[in-house]
Amino acid sequence: MLDVKIVPLNDEAKRDGLDAHRLLTDVELRLRRADVSLLVREEDDVAYPVLVVRVSTQKVESLHVYLYSLQIDVVTILDPKWPCQPTKAKAGIPALIASIWSKGEFGSYPISGLEKGIRASLADLTDTFINDYLATNSPAKR
Repeated sequence: MLDVKIVPLNDEAKRDGLDAHRLLTDVELRLRRADVSLLVREEDDVAYPVLVVRVSTQKVESLHVYLYSLQIDVVTILDPKWPCQPTKAKAGIPALIASIWSKGEFGSYPISGLEKGIRASLADLTDTFINDYLATNSPAKR
């Protein structure tokens, strides 16, 4: 089971059509279709482990493109007494947040194709995560 979060997007990219809610829906739908359980949470809460999607963009008007960096990390809280064991966050108790899986890419898309390109790239990275997740978490282990 895991949670999914999209890091807030660049305002300029949002004006050019990139939508965090659509990206979140894309990722969650792919995970559900692959039978990866999602954690239920309150709107602003974060449950762990969490799949974090970061999309960094820079518009280059002179070339009519967006440069982008796309990163997916799965992070969890580790118990300071037993660093190899995931745990739940507890008020007043120090915890270690660690990335346990990470993939990314960078490149460019035409300004008019930013949303389509990012969604396609995110789908590919999400599929890579799903393949790794399913290879590690066989149905008997889940």
